[in-house]
Amino acid sequence: MHMLHAWRWSTLLSYNSAVKRFILFAKKNNRWRGLPVSGDVITEFCLEIGRSFADPSRDGVSSKTLTKYLFGIQAWHIFHGATYPTGVKPRINLILRACDRVDCIFPKNKLKKSIHIKHLIFIYKSLHNGEEEQKAILDLILVAFWGMARLKELTYDNNEGPVSRWNSILTTDVDIRKLDGKKVTLRLREAKTASAGETQLIKLRGQPNILCPVEAVSRRLANARGAKTSLFGYYSGKKRVQLLRSGNSCHTIAFEQRRLHRVLRTLV
Repeated sequence: MHMLHAWRWSTLLSYNSAVKRFILFAKKNNRWRGLPVSGDVITEFCLEIGRSFADPSRDGVSSKTLTKYLFGIQAWHIFHGATYPTGVKPRINLILRACDRVDCIFPKNKLKKSIHIKHLIFIYKSLHNGEEEQKAILDLILVAFWGMARLKELTYDNNEGPVSRWNSILTTDVDIRKLDGKKVTLRLREAKTASAGETQLIKLRGQPNILCPVEAVSRRLANARGAKTSLFGYYSGKKRVQLLRSGNSCHTIAFEQRRLHRVLRTLV
């Protein structure tokens, strides 16, 4: 289990999806013989699930996704001490290059719309008088916006109980400048843009308005009541509840985003 910590959790989930897809392919074609996998089977796997000029309408995966699958299969071999068939690499590179050309036929995914100040004002007015969870979500959004952080990096794996220190932000990860209280530094572990084992610092400056991220952090610290616990959480009675990376908290955020987009159509 210790070796699994060499990869980020999101990477492990991606690799797990790749292995499941490969085993499903191998069993369907009666090619599953366990590890190590032969180079011919990996080649057939790429040809079957990747996009192709022979049938562009087929619902195949892109070159980028196929590359991630191959990384997952290779990591699978390494973890179990099996030898990955490196001799097949030149043929795989040709398949990926062909898939790259087919990808040009398909429309690119639309980029997510950016959030602006007017959006934050709408979110603030919608949530600041809400329930404890909504107030925590509001503070989370303000910190993520001004700190240019990902929501996933500021939220938690479980909504109750002990919080994992190695991939969660705690109240002890906050440094407030004592002179004027106008600057806050957050220590963020396992950030996507940080190197393995590196702690990323999020520096926040005070704003003279309702969208101040420093005030948002101060509200979270006050809510924690001096305990060493989750920063972005709240108390439900005597029980501490964290904002989940997936689940009700994210559903609430998604609901507010959908409501936001409906309102924005009338503001533009």
